[in-house]
Amino acid sequence: MKKAKNGFFSVPLTTYLFYLFSSYSFVLGLTEYFFDDEIWGNQSIFNCLLVISVFFLLKYTFAMADSRTLRYGTAFSGLLSLSMITGNCIYWGGRISDLFATGKTTILTLFTFWGFTAVILAVFILMLKGTERLSSGTGHPCKIFRHSYLFGILMFLCWLPCYLAYYPGIFAYDIEMQTMEALGVTAYSRFHPPLHTFIWDIAMGLENVSGLHALLLYSLFQMCLFAIAFTYVLHFMIKRKYNNRLILGSFLFFAFNPVIALFSFIPVKDAMLAVCFVLFTVELCSFISDKKAFAQSIPSNIRLIVWGILCCLLRNNVVYALVPVFICMLFLLRKYWKKVLLWTACIFLGYFLINGPLYSALGIQKGNSREMLSVPMQQIAYVVVYNEASLTSDELAQINEYIPTDNLASVYNPRFADPVKNTFITENFDKNPMAFLQLWFKLFTQYPEDYAVAFLNLHIPYWYPDANSVDVFSKRAYIETTVPDVPQTDYVVIRDSKLPALYEQYEKIASFKRFETLPVISNLFSLSLPVWLLLSGMVILLIRKKKEAIVPFLPAVFLWATFLLGPVSNLRYLLPIIVLYPLYVGLVLQHKN
Repeated sequence: MKKAKNGFFSVPLTTYLFYLFSSYSFVLGLTEYFFDDEIWGNQSIFNCLLVISVFFLLKYTFAMADSRTLRYGTAFSGLLSLSMITGNCIYWGGRISDLFATGKTTILTLFTFWGFTAVILAVFILMLKGTERLSSGTGHPCKIFRHSYLFGILMFLCWLPCYLAYYPGIFAYDIEMQTMEALGVTAYSRFHPPLHTFIWDIAMGLENVSGLHALLLYSLFQMCLFAIAFTYVLHFMIKRKYNNRLILGSFLFFAFNPVIALFSFIPVKDAMLAVCFVLFTVELCSFISDKKAFAQSIPSNIRLIVWGILCCLLRNNVVYALVPVFICMLFLLRKYWKKVLLWTACIFLGYFLINGPLYSALGIQKGNSREMLSVPMQQIAYVVVYNEASLTSDELAQINEYIPTDNLASVYNPRFADPVKNTFITENFDKNPMAFLQLWFKLFTQYPEDYAVAFLNLHIPYWYPDANSVDVFSKRAYIETTVPDVPQTDYVVIRDSKLPALYEQYEKIASFKRFETLPVISNLFSLSLPVWLLLSGMVILLIRKKKEAIVPFLPAVFLWATFLLGPVSNLRYLLPIIVLYPLYVGLVLQHKN
């Protein structure tokens, strides 16, 4: 292929054809597939302008990328493109096979995937170059940053108006059942973290002694913990001489993010987990920053182990998340494999000793085994609802031993497992768990696509970028701020807002109404942002050959993965990851070279 000496035609014609084809594929997919020709028509002049714009975007960005960037970037972009295409289909009631049902849909799917991958890759390259220009590097912190404790005080003061708007606090999520345990109406159970229930129990005891409301005492205590944890993040940044603008931006994120302000005093285990998870992650960052010094520091090792144990005690799924984390660390940090094994052994031993013998000695009951079966139950229910006619009488009889099939279609909710889970016959499962697993596997071999759709649909808000944060099926609030009475007790919480006008504004945030009509802003508060932010940061570090720097990302990534096995998508589960945004951004900007 001949090239012109310079100018526009200095690039081979085949390259321009590639850009043109990718541009057209993007517009075709955007118009025909995502909008089904309802937003703008095929003959709209806007499509022509969009093709030209995308053409020059690809030309500009691809020219500045090396082969390593293109390789890793394409993998990330392809995964995001696949999630958008598959998610769009499933979200609106389709099946994966619908993408390839006819020749036309197959071509549209392939064109869309190609075009979206190319454009996402172009945006990713721009983001990569942007992080290089914004690299924090090292510098001299402002004098005021040397007094890092001031950050904690200021953050606490910034959250205080929000708390006063909800005075004496928020009584939502699982705290009702935990209150019944604290009052002795029901026995302590491992279904809710006994450690968190015990903290709430102490607050209720202090209410009887001091006369101050338990919610007031607990809320102020948790707000202090939030302030301490986030100050620890900023202290790490200051100690490592991060850019002053990054430190200031991180403080502003913590202090003025309305989601953090609300969760700073909500008595929910995820908030306590966020505190310990932040401290655990900062210790990993300290280790990566100076491995030799950290490995030789006994206090640093003890802190990492203690925070790890507390994270596991506050959420059992953290245990499952840390297993692959430590396995990855053994490969990424081979030189320190003995330390990694020591941390692993101490954290798991500490957790199992407390969660097992100690809790049993204290008479704390085990949780219901059905809680770990949300996904299998949803998959079996999906098969029954959509394929009951093709199931044999023996198969239906087997299913009925665990999940009653009568009226299952009216019970099944594609994005909320609790309705089906509440009908589950746990006693039969406990008698013979293997029989249930054999039934599950047998149906899987017969209906693999149904299983895939049921699994992907259950937590689609966690990975599909265009999913609504307040799902129409699960109908779970973005942030619960209710104050209901506790059943079977006289414990009543009455809201007495000290700032009614501010309360109304925060309620719009808690319901997501403040964000839902704002393009881009709504995406920043979506449930899918955490995973794509984490993955993009890890890919950038891998492109820069900083594979050890991805270690602090791993606990959050694998914790997110465990949420896919839970009963519903909920913002509060993601809180431990969301509060780490500044730290992850800092790690990407810091590791430039």
